[in-house]
Amino acid sequence: MERSLKSFVFSILIFATLSVLVAVYLLSKNPFFFRGGPAQASNLEEIQEFNKATDSDKDGLTNTEENLLSTDPFNADSDGDDINDGEEIKHGFDPRGPGKLVKNSLLKFFTDSDSDGLTNTEETLWKTNSNNTDTDSDGYSDFEEIKNGFDPIKAKK
Repeated sequence: MERSLKSFVFSILIFATLSVLVAVYLLSKNPFFFRGGPAQASNLEEIQEFNKATDSDKDGLTNTEENLLSTDPFNADSDGDDINDGEEIKHGFDPRGPGKLVKNSLLKFFTDSDSDGLTNTEETLWKTNSNNTDTDSDGYSDFEEIKNGFDPIKAKK
């Protein structure tokens, strides 16, 4: 009887240890737990705002863009070819593996149609016009407004 109790306790300890290790691993892959703001995000909008502006691996693509591409937002070189994902996109290559991105499919999301500093994907996320550098016509580019914390679709009075 004593041996089965020891075996049971040992099994519980192993299970608890593995559970903690899995939890730590999962938390380390989730930026919301380590960045201050979205760790306490109370709604989906706050998390989406965080992802729009965050480039966790500093490769030039936001977390949202990485999710759209199915690349790793925590690894600057998702396919391990020594070229970071942002550079591959900039030059038309597929950051998920060898070869070029098919034109007019994924590549269109990462171009900047109006040359204001925001990709078409970012323009869509911010609900701005990807063919107009100043969506709200207030004299400030959409990029400048976002960079400085202003709403690019509502003109300042």
